[in-house]
Amino acid sequence: MSKQAFEKANEAFVDEKYDEALEFYTKAVMNDDKTDHGFTSKILASRAQCFLKLKNYAGNYEFLFYALKDSNDAIQLDETNIKAYIRKGVSLYNQDLKEEARQVFVRGLEFDSADEQLKIWKQKCEKELAEQKTVPMAVSVEKEKLTMNTTLVPPLPPAKIKHSFYQTDSVVVIQIPIKGLKKDQVQVQSTDTTININTKIPSSGHDYSLELDLAYPIDSSRTNFNVTGSNIEIKLYKRQAIQWTSLDAQSTTAKALPPVPMSRLLVEKAPIYPSSSQRAKNWDKLDAEIKKDEKENADDMGDANAIFQRLYRDSDENTRRAMNKSMASYESGGTCLNMNWEEVSKGRVTSEPPDEKRYWRRYIYLWINYALFEELEAEDIELTRGVYKACLNLIPHKKFTFAKIWLYYAQFEIRQKELASVRKILGTAIGLCPKDKLFRGYIDLEIQLREFDNCRRLYEKFLEFGPDNCTTWIKFAELESILGDTDRARAIYELAIEQPRLDMPELLWKAFIDFEIEQQEYDRARKLYSKLLKKTQHVKVWLSLAQFEASIDESDSIDRARDVFEQAYKTLRTANDKEERLMLVEHWLEFEKERGTQESVARVEKCLPKRTKQRRKILSEDGTDTGQWEENMQLVFPDDEAVQPHLKLLAMAKRWKKGNDDVPTSANETTNNPASTTRTTTETEDNDIPLPESRIDDEEMNDES
Repeated sequence: MSKQAFEKANEAFVDEKYDEALEFYTKAVMNDDKTDHGFTSKILASRAQCFLKLKNYAGNYEFLFYALKDSNDAIQLDETNIKAYIRKGVSLYNQDLKEEARQVFVRGLEFDSADEQLKIWKQKCEKELAEQKTVPMAVSVEKEKLTMNTTLVPPLPPAKIKHSFYQTDSVVVIQIPIKGLKKDQVQVQSTDTTININTKIPSSGHDYSLELDLAYPIDSSRTNFNVTGSNIEIKLYKRQAIQWTSLDAQSTTAKALPPVPMSRLLVEKAPIYPSSSQRAKNWDKLDAEIKKDEKENADDMGDANAIFQRLYRDSDENTRRAMNKSMASYESGGTCLNMNWEEVSKGRVTSEPPDEKRYWRRYIYLWINYALFEELEAEDIELTRGVYKACLNLIPHKKFTFAKIWLYYAQFEIRQKELASVRKILGTAIGLCPKDKLFRGYIDLEIQLREFDNCRRLYEKFLEFGPDNCTTWIKFAELESILGDTDRARAIYELAIEQPRLDMPELLWKAFIDFEIEQQEYDRARKLYSKLLKKTQHVKVWLSLAQFEASIDESDSIDRARDVFEQAYKTLRTANDKEERLMLVEHWLEFEKERGTQESVARVEKCLPKRTKQRRKILSEDGTDTGQWEENMQLVFPDDEAVQPHLKLLAMAKRWKKGNDDVPTSANETTNNPASTTRTTTETEDNDIPLPESRIDDEEMNDES
């Protein structure tokens, strides 16, 4: 299962489907039995490379953190894995930790001194470190840290920017995802068979060029383009009414697939809308007539102003005073109309937003879009800051909040290189409304700035707010593990499992046990399993312990695993859930077939249960006999039969009794015949004993019939 997922992940990676590849790499890691450390290390190194690719395409620097973790884990499992050293070094390099990256490349060359990639990256780091020594430091420490955070992309060749296109009956639109451009920074040249786009990527300063031999002809005189906040859109007008299968004439799709005719021809006149009428309608003419009629017949009730004028004219003096004050009030902004003078005369008239969050969900995006417009289009930084502050002042944070607006505001200040403001914003957000998303966003920021002491303090506050959140405990421990402080990570795990209430304790215990196994602290892992089994006797815990013992490369690993299975079988004998017991025996049998002997296989096969039928009467809701029976299957283990040797004897007595007694055929016969009444009562008493009936095998039931 793990190898199949790994192969699918590699195929997706080659096809540049990095999201799909990441999903399959993760499945491969989860399904891996961890017995072959070299293979596990290979999976982790491949997933680290996938994270690095995703960082280039998505611009999410959190992927660098994940790539570093996977590379570290891969090196711990197999210290000769050269690709893991390369990916760890590249991850550090992209975080501007060039000295640390150089040390990783040097360490990798100790295992393979002929690897060209390691040599190139080592030389690159040494060259840039030498250049940095000659550059004077002219910025403050806080500014420098933020600059490192916001310019993490090294001067490597630019990542490939994928273009896409969509089409209508007459137009093909090419989209190129480049942010922060203005229209005068883009040059587009086209002929009837070619298109050429040139610009410069603002984030990296690299030149971007796209030259295509078009698969189908266009009308180049009508070609135009537009630049939005995140895309370049080039509009091409088709010469023929066909479905384009590709943009590039050199692509295999364009060569293999013929053009498909469109559903309707290209026309220059306005479309005629479908109608069931035999005579076509001129909708433009009809629209003009409607507008003319509205203008001619407008009366006092024709628009909102006329309505207010009429209300004002027909009202008394106090009502008019109330209307004037409520509409002209600065606080209401002309959005509140109140005609009750007794209410209006008491104080200010304000237009307050609703207190329920569901009314805000769309409204909040108006503020976000407004702020983004002021920042990206109008480029008014102060007004953008004012928009964010006004929105945050408007939200009733004691009742609810939106983590998204806080994080957008913080990211805006990051782009302005105002690190102190960022920390102040997120600190205020956590103080007013300590939400999980806000804590995680603040922690991710400090991780990117490599302020790990701040991360620790934030995790401590996070756990004070939600001590039952297992994910937070696990992330905190993983951070300490990545930083190399295993004792601190172990202490966090130990503190976590002692919490009286946890939302997902199974994930926490599994993470703690996996941590000890990764550190090769097998005795500690066994103690954890023992501690967990005192809390729960679930069959999956026993199976996990047996799998752990079998996976350790020790001389007595098979005997230890077999002892676990035997102990689990004895413990679960008293459990009511026989399905768990059956699951245990099946896994035990599979283990013995792979690792045991013929004698051990035969011994486990004797523990397999038999399936028997059980019959019982169906009672009505008031407890009376309905005269009907129901059957269900039961599992009978050999140990159960040994404990109760009288079952077979009772089953034989039951069959003998049924062979000698005549069952009454009707209710009247039962009532009129005392002897039959006696027989029915006896049979009922026997049927109240569930054990004989529950242990009749299928063959015995067939004998009765």
